Amino acid sequence: MTAPDLAAPQAGPPGRAERSRSAPAGLAPGEHGFRLMIPWWFHPLWIAAIFVALLPISAALIPTSAFTLWKTPRYIDATIGMTGFLSGLSLLVGLAVFTLRVRPGVTIVRVSASAVARLRAIAVGAFVLALFGYGIWIALSFLRGTTVTDFVNVITLQEGAISALKKMNPPVAGITTFTQLGPVAAGVMMMLRRMGVRAYTWQMVVLVALAVYRSFFYGERLAIIEVGLPLIFLYFAVQPMRAGTAPGAQIARGGPIERVMRKTAPFFAIPAIWGLFAVFEYSRSWLYYRNIVTTSFTEYISTRLAGYYVTTANNSAMYHAAVAGKPHDPYYSFAAVWDGPGMSMIAGRPEIAGLDPQQWWKMMLESSANPEFNNQGTFLITDADLGTPLSMLYWFLLGLAVGYLFYRATQGSLVSLLAYSLTIMGLLEVSRIIYWSQGRFIPILLALLVIAVLLPGPKRREIHASG
Repeated sequence: MTAPDLAAPQAGPPGRAERSRSAPAGLAPGEHGFRLMIPWWFHPLWIAAIFVALLPISAALIPTSAFTLWKTPRYIDATIGMTGFLSGLSLLVGLAVFTLRVRPGVTIVRVSASAVARLRAIAVGAFVLALFGYGIWIALSFLRGTTVTDFVNVITLQEGAISALKKMNPPVAGITTFTQLGPVAAGVMMMLRRMGVRAYTWQMVVLVALAVYRSFFYGERLAIIEVGLPLIFLYFAVQPMRAGTAPGAQIARGGPIERVMRKTAPFFAIPAIWGLFAVFEYSRSWLYYRNIVTTSFTEYISTRLAGYYVTTANNSAMYHAAVAGKPHDPYYSFAAVWDGPGMSMIAGRPEIAGLDPQQWWKMMLESSANPEFNNQGTFLITDADLGTPLSMLYWFLLGLAVGYLFYRATQGSLVSLLAYSLTIMGLLEVSRIIYWSQGRFIPILLALLVIAVLLPGPKRREIHASG
């Protein structure tokens, strides 16, 4: 028996969006709406708990001998692991404050014509700006001397081709920012399609193609996940409704394949993660190591993927030992303060031990760990930067914010539904990077703030208990 889909009953006055748990009348001709059913496996507590658990598992259950597989000394132990786990637990507590108030059920959301018109304008605007960013970035790559041969070398899986291409085409301040509106455009377009607006197919294909381009040619796995996650989440959470139909027949429940996917999708999560990792790791490392190691590709990828997470916890313990209690800028806890658009002019140049943080981190990996596994980690990073009490508060507040977005999303808030679809990435990466504090998330956050202004929720609400 599967856990129920999640939604909370609520109704509001007609206008931008109306919610109801009572038996709804069919949608009027020209009216848009949807049945909100967020699958249980998109609940933030489920996602966060899995990845928070990786820290104590790495500290207590992974034998020291295993670290030789990843060519790094062991820094993580039970004591430091428990220190970091306190911050992870604070995240879970923060998430629970609002998410445990969510009750099982279905929310019917009706969206006014004016709200749909604004969403369509937002979708087009974000799409055009994302295209602008990608267009300028690609044009600049050729102006810098990149040739078609460089791209062909990546396609033909030549060793070192991706690294060479990345060095020639670093992110461009102010331009790369626009490309981060791609996930916003994709999310709004999927929401519109699922509520009955028959458009945006080719635009979503273009956005996915550009994200694949960025992921494949520049080794940015995050780019395709950032676009793919809101598409997947909103596809399953937003169930179409048909206009002008009788009450009993108004809901389009999807085909058998979709219903099966809603129930079984979590069981495909690990194979999907493994497969995606394998696709990108093939050209990143396997082309080199296949002539060195004696293991099969399957075994190599499995070991590499495990190391991807375990060494992240280990690296964060190394960071903690190196900087905790010493003067330094908390760059990795608040990266957007320095990396956000125009922020470096205000905040100045961050330093750790007199060096640029990324330069310092590279030096630490080369001298004390393995540069091939370069993730900094999260919970022990903030503990080293802020101290344990402030680190726990930091993660509690992040959990509170994400949990509130989820709670409001289950009530049918269009802005919160979109925002949650774009912040899930931070939960999936919570053992590896502090995604929400990174510069790449700032354009998404700013776009969401603009959308919140354009689509304010109804001022008056009524709660309808389910019968």
